[in-house]
Amino acid sequence: MELQKSVDSYKTENQELTTEIENLNKRLQKADEDRVVSERISNNFWQFSWGLTILLPILLLFFAELRTKSVITSTQLLISSIVGTFVVFLILYILFIT
Repeated sequence: MELQKSVDSYKTENQELTTEIENLNKRLQKADEDRVVSERISNNFWQFSWGLTILLPILLLFFAELRTKSVITSTQLLISSIVGTFVVFLILYILFIT
């Protein structure tokens, strides 16, 4: 009788531990999936940041060169710089963030 009680106790404990291990495995799998998503977001943001860092000065130098050659006026330079910055930002955002 006591031996049967002990066996039942071990079975119950074993079942509880098995359930706990399954839960931990599920949590580990979810954490791994979250890590992969986080790395992808980090890489996309890195590419987005470098894209802005490289493209915006080139764009502004291009507009400044047009201004020095009197192709565009000062007002056009200002407007094209603002619009160009927004367009570059939007394109890079669509490519890398979404």
